[in-house]
Amino acid sequence: MLGAMSAHWHNGWGFGSPHGGWEYPAFWAVTLVVQSLLGGGAFALGGLKAPSAAVA
Repeated sequence: MLGAMSAHWHNGWGFGSPHGGWEYPAFWAVTLVVQSLLGGGAFALGGLKAPSAAVA
């Protein structure tokens, strides 16, 4: 997202600018950093384990 933001930096702030602005990639960069700091929650997929095969 930081790379996308730097690519759109010269277009200006507004998303409605020609070729898009840099505020939308900046929003996603901040959002992804916050999400990574929150960690796993009740609905996180990190704790799921594959069901073991039953031995007959």
